[in-house]
Amino acid sequence: MRGLKSESFKLARWIGITPAALYERQRALARAGLLVPEPGRGPGSGVRATPESMGMLLVALLATDSLSETDEKTRIVANLKSATKRCPLTGKKTFVSALAAVLSSSEIATQVAWIEAERGDAIASAVIVYRQKPGDKDLSRSVFGRDRLGLIRGLTVKATLWLPFATISRDLEANPGRH
Repeated sequence: MRGLKSESFKLARWIGITPAALYERQRALARAGLLVPEPGRGPGSGVRATPESMGMLLVALLATDSLSETDEKTRIVANLKSATKRCPLTGKKTFVSALAAVLSSSEIATQVAWIEAERGDAIASAVIVYRQKPGDKDLSRSVFGRDRLGLIRGLTVKATLWLPFATISRDLEANPGRH
């Protein structure tokens, strides 16, 4: 079972940040209790590379640029509820559980075009943009939180991750790190 840290090297390259910066994000999530590491030091310890842990790491990247805000902002974005009660793509109720479902199935992951989150003091929302069937040109949206309805005063930031979700899913399937 590989650890999340070793899986993060490819992710860091795809995102354009250093592996050390991504690992610091992982450590902040573990300190906040959002990722649960195996006890000990060395091989066999640390956070396992699972769809759930990778999903939480992706949420943290979308939720904030600041390590000091990782705990609070990641919790908010991770727990955003589906605007349609359940995600139309995965059937899950929260953003983080929908991402874990995407990463648990390479079939579903091939449908995902990108994920995004909009965040600010007055709003938080997230979206999974996907194709109904692989190869479709038309895109559908699974919204978590709520769509922005008009202008809201203050700074809002929209973060988007375009990643090879199917590759990440296949890597996690080939490396079952679940307990």
